[in-house]
Amino acid sequence: MYFIINYLNYGIKYLIDSSNNYIGFDKYLKRTILGGDDRNGVFTMLKLFEDNFDKMGFIFTCDEEIGALGSYSLINSNINLDKLVSYFIQIDRRGINDFAFYNSFITKEHNLMSESFERLLSGFKNYNLVNGSFTDIKLLCEKYLISGINISAGYFNEHTNLEYTSKKYLENLPNIILNLIEYLNKNENNFKLNGFSYKIKEKKYLMEELKI
Repeated sequence: MYFIINYLNYGIKYLIDSSNNYIGFDKYLKRTILGGDDRNGVFTMLKLFEDNFDKMGFIFTCDEEIGALGSYSLINSNINLDKLVSYFIQIDRRGINDFAFYNSFITKEHNLMSESFERLLSGFKNYNLVNGSFTDIKLLCEKYLISGINISAGYFNEHTNLEYTSKKYLENLPNIILNLIEYLNKNENNFKLNGFSYKIKEKKYLMEELKI
């Protein structure tokens, strides 16, 4: 049994299948992509914004798939994020249990900070540390020498007609993000590496790609 939920641009319909997943159909009732890597992250950030707009920062970028052009524009601006940001949480990873890291090897201190951050996050339940290849936070972490992760956004089989999103995970993702931030604040002094202690500042920034 399928339930029609909403119409998106270009005639794509959101549907819920018998496994409680969002899937997509076009106007001819053929399976199609959802664009969950973008939409899921934006949905999560907007839900967080409703109640937490004054407690954290939000960054929306564009054109990640063609070279992270939005992030490059931010880097070339006059915004000094290194004075505002404690860490980046990007909501753009496939699946439901990944923390993706992106190695930069910019400076020894930054590598120590990133390793300490990874060790800290290894204690967060139900998530695995994995290596990513390229995304927005790789550029921003390198530019501002700040740690960051890309958390699973709940989609599978991205960019194919068999793409789907876990409805249960997506609806719970805003709470997961809030629990993650609370965990980082609570445990910031528990992990040290070679004398370097990761220090959390007052502001946190979330980011995700927004297609216009």
